[in-house]
Amino acid sequence: MVMMGLSVANVVGVPAATWIGQAFGWRSAFGIVAVIGALTVTALAVWLPRLDSMPTTDTRTELGAFRRTQVWMTLFVGMVGFGDMFAVYTYIATTLTDVSGLSKAAVPVALMIYGLGMVAGNFLGGWIADRMLVPGLFLAMTSVAVSLAVFVAAAHNPVTALIVVFLIAASGSAIVPGLQTRLMDVAADAQTLAASLNHAAFNFANALGAALGGAVIAAGFGYTAPAVVGAGLAIAGIAVLATSVAMQRRTDARVVVV
Repeated sequence: MVMMGLSVANVVGVPAATWIGQAFGWRSAFGIVAVIGALTVTALAVWLPRLDSMPTTDTRTELGAFRRTQVWMTLFVGMVGFGDMFAVYTYIATTLTDVSGLSKAAVPVALMIYGLGMVAGNFLGGWIADRMLVPGLFLAMTSVAVSLAVFVAAAHNPVTALIVVFLIAASGSAIVPGLQTRLMDVAADAQTLAASLNHAAFNFANALGAALGGAVIAAGFGYTAPAVVGAGLAIAGIAVLATSVAMQRRTDARVVVV
């Protein structure tokens, strides 16, 4: 539910800001975001309950998360494996207009479809994480790799493009709750810091995916090339996750032997 805010923002906020930018200029969208930000800070100050009664951990205990190999490995999965979505999403508007043939007026609707996929994926990912955490992560990451590969061809038709855009968002977002859960599991007594690190890894993934997607476009490979890059990042994320799981099993085996 914590991550649902980001998903809902892509259903409402991103399409609305895109429409406002098209209608009144891109500066107007930034102005509205600033107003919403100020209102949000005010609302938090007024209504966010105090949590003084909650137990706290020592700062050194929390920083101990950085000494755990599995924390770094899980963060690396997110940094690489979640960049696949952003390789495509960063350039999705131009891809849908120049490759798929959608009108600019239809772009906010397409972004809303992407956001609905994120909401669906977030719910599904949470359900899967409760029942089969690691297999669910492998399933979600494989699904996004396949969806991105299919998008290379599907992007040339507006209907198939929108369907696969939904699937990319859904399968990519399904990764988030599972990674959050695994990160807090391997962090042991440093879960507070671990919980915040997850989103930091996703922000790095956002930058990585956008940079690599932009690089292949700048190199002249066209607006479907970022989907190929995204599929590659998803496969790399699967490889990192597999390595992480193998390392954890070896460690657990040594503990049992001892």
